[in-house]
Amino acid sequence: MDDYNYSPISANQIRLLRGHQMEDGILAGELKIFTRCSSLPSFNALSYTWGEPTYNSTIRVNGKRLPLLSSLRPFLLQAFACSSCFKDTWWWIDSICINQRDGEEKASQLPSLENIFRKAEKTVVWLGEASYDSDDAINFLLFLCTIGFWSQRQSDRLKAAEIADRSGKYQVQWNAVQSLFRRPWWNRVWTVQEQIVSRNQTFFCGQAHIDQQELYWAIRGIYKCHATTGLLDFGSQWSRIRLLELRDCSPGVGSCNHPRQSLIATIAYLADHDATDPRDRLFSVSGLVRDFLLCGRPSYVIRVETLYTDLVRAFIKEYNSLDIICFATIFRASIDGTSTLPSWVPDWRIKLTPLVVPLMVSQGAKEYIGNLRPCNYSGFSACYSASLDISPEIAYSPDHLKMTCTGLSVTSIEGLTKFPQTLFHDGEKEELNSLPLTAYQELPMDASQLVESILRCLVLNRGDHYLNHLAPIQRYLEQFRIIVSEAMKDKLKVPPWFADWLEVNSDFLFGVVRLRKLLDAIVDSKEIEEGRLPDLKDRRGFLARFYDTMVRMQRKLVLCKNGRLATVPWRAQKADVICVLFGCSVPVVLRELENEVFEFVGECYVDGYMDGEAIGKAKERQFVIK
Repeated sequence: MDDYNYSPISANQIRLLRGHQMEDGILAGELKIFTRCSSLPSFNALSYTWGEPTYNSTIRVNGKRLPLLSSLRPFLLQAFACSSCFKDTWWWIDSICINQRDGEEKASQLPSLENIFRKAEKTVVWLGEASYDSDDAINFLLFLCTIGFWSQRQSDRLKAAEIADRSGKYQVQWNAVQSLFRRPWWNRVWTVQEQIVSRNQTFFCGQAHIDQQELYWAIRGIYKCHATTGLLDFGSQWSRIRLLELRDCSPGVGSCNHPRQSLIATIAYLADHDATDPRDRLFSVSGLVRDFLLCGRPSYVIRVETLYTDLVRAFIKEYNSLDIICFATIFRASIDGTSTLPSWVPDWRIKLTPLVVPLMVSQGAKEYIGNLRPCNYSGFSACYSASLDISPEIAYSPDHLKMTCTGLSVTSIEGLTKFPQTLFHDGEKEELNSLPLTAYQELPMDASQLVESILRCLVLNRGDHYLNHLAPIQRYLEQFRIIVSEAMKDKLKVPPWFADWLEVNSDFLFGVVRLRKLLDAIVDSKEIEEGRLPDLKDRRGFLARFYDTMVRMQRKLVLCKNGRLATVPWRAQKADVICVLFGCSVPVVLRELENEVFEFVGECYVDGYMDGEAIGKAKERQFVIK
């Protein structure tokens, strides 16, 4: 039998497959070209994972032989069976309907993928073949979506608490759900768009299935059970729920009209997902974001480094802002100079645990990046604006490895607090943490001003998770005094990450005053009421904001050479330069490498320099960053 050869298709055409099983069990089908605007029949789209691209069998297409992905065969055997509910259905399946050997066709079809899944009568998600516990998992999810987790009735609340116990009556079912959630489909970056843009979905694992709405309420129930326990890993599933809610947030649904989110916020939010081709970190979200044109025309010929660098340049040109370079604070391969990208270009290949608000430049006030906060948190009353509205002045070297920009050198780092051992994630932090903590200059503030400055730094002077509003410093001061007082009496009474931070930094010098002396003074300043330890679940409380900044965002409190306090990335070192670059919303940390050439370290908070105060106080200069 001859091999199947694809006929060329144009950008406004797609192929659809209709198949069946022959009497001898051979898979066979018709592959036909349709014009999307006119002749398109009703069809289903398949969302699945390729896995290792092995081809151990074939499908007979239009009477000819076409290699078939091993991971796809089990689904087609099920879907093309005579008894299947999908009999005589037209299908769009990427590995068959796109000529995978034709890079130009793949690139030309990429902009159409959103429209394909949006127009499909149904999107079928294939999680894989059934396992010993997959039916239990699907049935338990169907059960969870019926439970009144938000009910105020005592009987409902007791039932919900019983169900939530992972080691109790439903232990087997919870374990089955965890296994189901660890299947590869959930962590593939392409499947996110396929899920979010589809209007009608059913999830299959073997023969067991659950529809999108049922799964939505099941995961909402799981969030109610395990959002803070850490006993179930469902981060990827919850990320998709957040994106679905943003999709559906429109006039009459929720409290605002939330447009499709920005490219940069979405890429960062999906940083824990897998992509076989690193270019798909960008291409896979084309249908989810409002500014995908920043990526240019999709191409699988362009080098990854060129694609990522061009994105930075396009962003700066489009939005007149340097804020995108701050994502290199966290999306960075190494600090030893071995990265293939300039230090000012985020390396989107890096996998991270995603945060809704990973950086200060993700503040809600700047929608060109913004964040994936819920629709009902859209209002803001504060905005970082370190360079005011001054436009960036940018030049690039011919090879685009160096960027020259204009700004102000504000100060440099003199002393750094330590990052607790319990929060180390790699050896680099331990080495950097051993730097001497010496800073003896006079501070331009008294003790009470110093404490308030420390608090502003520890919470980035914001009183909410989404960085929308100023921190209520007097309220935080009272909470801080209570927490410190309890930690001094018994550190087991406070969260371990806060107790450890206090302990390792107790000898840090703020001018001539050690932190422990400062803490003693504020605790002794007036009587502290017993039994009022702030609740970590209070997302607007001091503890939650400290956790967001110092633990999740991994920042260090530092003393600057000019006596100011700052919060900097954990990579920062003594003598690093803190500057305000024109066109950047927040100050940044640079490290001089050689002869006025710098490396970008990351964004930072400098108390007293976040609202344009540095403008006019320092001489303009150029910074060459490579």
